[in-house]
Amino acid sequence: MALSKAEQAAQVAEHICKHDAHGYSQPNRAGDGTIEEITLSDGSKAYIHGGEYDCSELVRMTYRAADVLPYGSYMWTGNEDALLRANGFERVAVVNAIRGDVLWREGHTAIYLGDGKIAEAYYGDEGLSGKKGDQDGTEVRIANFYPSRWTRCYRYTRDKADAYDKLPHLNVDGYWGPATTRALQAAFGTTVDGVVSHQVQDGCKAACTVGWQYDKTYIGSELICAMQRWLGVGVDGLLGPISIKALQKKLWTPIDGRLDAPSACVRQMQRLLNAGNLLNR
Repeated sequence: MALSKAEQAAQVAEHICKHDAHGYSQPNRAGDGTIEEITLSDGSKAYIHGGEYDCSELVRMTYRAADVLPYGSYMWTGNEDALLRANGFERVAVVNAIRGDVLWREGHTAIYLGDGKIAEAYYGDEGLSGKKGDQDGTEVRIANFYPSRWTRCYRYTRDKADAYDKLPHLNVDGYWGPATTRALQAAFGTTVDGVVSHQVQDGCKAACTVGWQYDKTYIGSELICAMQRWLGVGVDGLLGPISIKALQKKLWTPIDGRLDAPSACVRQMQRLLNAGNLLNR
């Protein structure tokens, strides 16, 4: 059974706190430009940025990795209430906190893990911007939960445990065939025929199966042109390594310029197509 969003967020928070590569920094809270893949307990994947976190970014990233908070959202304790409420969270009593809830007080926030524990990013070894990584095991940490120290508690209430993989639209299998192409064509407003035409066989698209036409015309595909405009790369209608890297970056999956079979990038794209929010990225 698929994990709930709250459980996904809690497992991501635990991962961040247990890996010393992640330390505390406010100036460097947006990460170091790398993307880290996490395998959750049900075998599904979640993706976070590498590098440093502060308290708000740790909380934001846990629910960004669970695909709850929108891509590119910015959160700090001053706008946290508005951002959470706009994305399916409701206030509950702090004393009734359950695993995956978000805790808040003036100037600080954390994830409740259950069993009297929280995950939090705390001040680093040199204040707000110390050395990279957790120098003493306490910069990002699992700590004790004291209800009296927290003012608010937020719970995600739109949780649909298997909303993605069980939708009857696309099989979330990591292979880009006619059904995935038709869904993309409908989303991008191009001709819906299930065919990606006039592509170059370059060995980087093993996950692209039936419905891909290869030739040496270099004409390209209407669909790929539309996707390239969305991705902000050169528009030639040919899906090559540069466009694939941009797609992988957009979808927060590992970036290598290849769609190997099965592809984590294609799988994530299929989930978002099923959910109807691919173009919100």
